[in-house]
Amino acid sequence: MYRYLVAGIFFWLLINPSRSQQAISGESLSAYIDLFISAGFDELYIEELGEELYSLIEKPVNINSRSYEEISRLFFLTEFQVNSLLNYTLKNGALISLHEINYITGFDKELLALMSPFVVVQKRTETRYPGKARLSVLNSLIYSSRDTVTYSGLPLKFVNRSSYEKGRIKLGFSYEKDMGETFLYEKYKPEFTAAYLQVSLDGVIKQIIIGDFRTRYGQGLVAWQGYSPSSSPLNTGLLRTRGKINPYASTDENNFYRGLAFNGQSRDLNFSAYISSNRIDAGIYTTGDNETAVSNLYESGLHNTENGESKRNTLTEYSAGGNINYTLGKFHLGSTVKANYFSLPFIPEEHIENSYDFRGRLNLVFASDYSLSYKRLYLFGEGALNASGSFALLQGLRLIPAERAILNFMWTHCSKGYTSFHGQVSGKETYNSFTDNFLANISLDLAPGIYMDAGILRKKDLWYGYRSASFPESTRYIGRLRIESLEFLKVTASVWHRQTLRDKAVDTGIESSEYEKISSARINVDLTPLDRIRFVSRFEICRPEQSNEKGILAYQDVRINFTGIPLSFNTRIYTFSTSSYESRIYTWENDLLYNPAIQLFYGRGFRISSLLDYGISEKIKSRLKLGYSEFVRNNTPFSYWEVKLQLRISI
Repeated sequence: MYRYLVAGIFFWLLINPSRSQQAISGESLSAYIDLFISAGFDELYIEELGEELYSLIEKPVNINSRSYEEISRLFFLTEFQVNSLLNYTLKNGALISLHEINYITGFDKELLALMSPFVVVQKRTETRYPGKARLSVLNSLIYSSRDTVTYSGLPLKFVNRSSYEKGRIKLGFSYEKDMGETFLYEKYKPEFTAAYLQVSLDGVIKQIIIGDFRTRYGQGLVAWQGYSPSSSPLNTGLLRTRGKINPYASTDENNFYRGLAFNGQSRDLNFSAYISSNRIDAGIYTTGDNETAVSNLYESGLHNTENGESKRNTLTEYSAGGNINYTLGKFHLGSTVKANYFSLPFIPEEHIENSYDFRGRLNLVFASDYSLSYKRLYLFGEGALNASGSFALLQGLRLIPAERAILNFMWTHCSKGYTSFHGQVSGKETYNSFTDNFLANISLDLAPGIYMDAGILRKKDLWYGYRSASFPESTRYIGRLRIESLEFLKVTASVWHRQTLRDKAVDTGIESSEYEKISSARINVDLTPLDRIRFVSRFEICRPEQSNEKGILAYQDVRINFTGIPLSFNTRIYTFSTSSYESRIYTWENDLLYNPAIQLFYGRGFRISSLLDYGISEKIKSRLKLGYSEFVRNNTPFSYWEVKLQLRISI
């Protein structure tokens, strides 16, 4: 049935004559990602973050809609902020300007900067379903010379994303082929496709989704697919907005459901349910009893090696579940039940660290979540229970003691044996992850344009990991000062300290552990002397305290948007010196759209990268990236070139 749905959606997208295309700026999307990273979002999650931001660019949020569903599409807002904005518009009427948001409790200048690219200020209309058809088609073709020698398949990555919306009907389709994969496997099957049909209704049932979708319930202990707030100590978006089921047509090949779902609402009662059957990747093996079993899930989606191909669609996941939540004033209460059944049993290998890993075919989870606001205090939490008796708890608190201060606390506990597939909390999946996490941070508005943030994140595993000598644990401290007094100049200074319990390297005797301590400092200068010219400078030093080693990184970034021609240019020059792998430094680098790059700097050398974004016509956009790195690592010289090309075609 699913193949017919995919074929029908693709055919409809091609032949329907009523079309309109909204131009998507890749350069602006990169700038938005910069904003979120500077606000404390973890760089390692930018791929998922980019997916969420793209959907908002494609369809901005009307902040005067007076609709919780509409406002909560701003996924980085907490439920407190969503309700605060709704209450303000209900009491004072529609906002005339975005600058009014500065006067709403729970909002500040930084949050306004994050919101502004993704919202519109429009008068509220009673027309929910636009009559004009809207078709968006995005094609990307990516080539990397660095990867071509590794795989025998075609060294191209191809991505198609299409959506069509008219009235109550919305269709979505995507196709992806990674580097080294074939366009078709087993002669006729597409490498990866996702598609959905969503129908909006006016009754108690608000949406019906056929095809692919994602669930987001509670605070994430049971179900939260897609982008999740990271575990950065400075992250203030700890409380999640009210969960629901969303259609899916992206490129993550395993973290979604395929089947039938619906969302409903009756006054203050919201509910949703789904049923799914989906083929996913997994590593399988034959046990000593000649039973075929699952050893691990394979989540990368890459099938360009013999090992990756052997894990393709080896496991069928059947799932069903639902959520019901009720809101009365400032109190919210929700309940979730979810069951996952697998075509093959999970039988972990016989090692002591696997003692509490999930076993069997059926995973049944129950959960309840709540949130409560009182004046400047906001409480939220969730509790979840496996059928086996293992449990997970989350408790959070947000306090605004003064207009210029915000305090956040969150504690998470996942007991030994607790597993929920497709859940995500504190930056980790709730699959064989038995941890205690505590996060606390404070944000202060010291003066107009001067802000200070500080946070701590402590993680402790409740069981062995990777055959370690003890239960792994880590603590991260971060402090940051931002000065934005001038419109064209932003300066950010931050310091980090991380200590992680590691195994000692021993040749004989009993294994033991010690704390590995690393401190680092960073300063960023963002200068925009003209509207179309931007300079970004960064200097960072990293020092492991248990040695005399250190790592240093500096770069200068220049971005220019030309007038008169649809061309933007971005170049960055790095110099770096790190004594060892322990003093390595990571940084995000502007790259092809939907192909974010995290650069690892280890050794001594330099790197230069340049990016050209050119609009060949209104319907064809191109992006070219050239990169060259030269460095010495362990007394061995290395160098390599990168050449990447992307074409985005709209019809």
